[in-house]
Amino acid sequence: GLSILDVSGPNQNTGQPIEQVGGVGFIDSAFGAAIDVEVVGELAYVATTTGLQIVDVSDPAEPVVIGTFATDPTTGPGQDVEVVQDLQGNTLAYLAAWLDGVYVLDVDDPTVPIAIGPGIATNSASLEVTVTGSTALVADGENGLRLYDVALPDSPLERVGSPYPTPGYAWDMEIQGGRAYIVYGEDPFGRSGGGLLVLTLAQLNLSLADVVPIPEPSMALQAFVALTVLAVAARLRGRNRGG
Repeated sequence: GLSILDVSGPNQNTGQPIEQVGGVGFIDSAFGAAIDVEVVGELAYVATTTGLQIVDVSDPAEPVVIGTFATDPTTGPGQDVEVVQDLQGNTLAYLAAWLDGVYVLDVDDPTVPIAIGPGIATNSASLEVTVTGSTALVADGENGLRLYDVALPDSPLERVGSPYPTPGYAWDMEIQGGRAYIVYGEDPFGRSGGGLLVLTLAQLNLSLADVVPIPEPSMALQAFVALTVLAVAARLRGRNRGG
C-alpha cells in the first residue's frame, strides 16, 4: 500500500522515529500491492500489481484515490512509473508492466488515465522505465536496455542500436550526470549475484564506462541499487580526477 511519512523533523538530532502522517493501507484491495511511486505536485502515481493508481496527497493525512488504470495482473503487473511532460506540454505516465511492455498514458485529467497508441512492446520483462528528452529507456530483463524514440508518444519507435546487452537480467536503472546505472542479476528473480553496468549517454550513443560485479545474492534490489550507485559514482569521480 501507500504510506506517507513526515521526514521534516530533526530526527537525526532527537533520535525519534519518523512519524507516519497518513496511509491508505493497500489503497484498494482490488488493485493489489504497491510496487513503485512517483510524486508530482500534489499527486502520487502508484504502480501496483494490477495497474496504476493516482492519489491526491494535497492533505497528506487523508490521501484519496482519484484515478485508476487497470492492467492484466497475470502478464502486466505494474513495476515502475515515470511521469513527464511531452513536447506539447501534455502530462504522460509511462507504466512499465512486465510482459505487457510499457503503457503510455495521458494523465492530463488524472481522474481518467487513458492509454494512447500501442505503447512500447518489448520482448522480455519491462521492469523499469526512464524518460529523458524524447527517449524512453527500458530495463527489459534478459534483453538488457532498450531505447525508444517517444517524440510522438502515441507511436514509439525503437532506436538504432537498441537493445544494448547487459551481462545479466536488467532489473533497475538510474540516470545521473549523463550516465545510466543499470543493475543486473544472473537470474530473473534476483536470487543470485549480478552487478552494476555504467553507460555513458552522450547524445544517447551508449558507451561502456564501467562494470562492477557484485557476487552476493540480493533480493532487496531497490536498496541495493541506491547504495551501489552512490559508491560507483564516487569511484568514477575519483578516476576522473586522476585518483
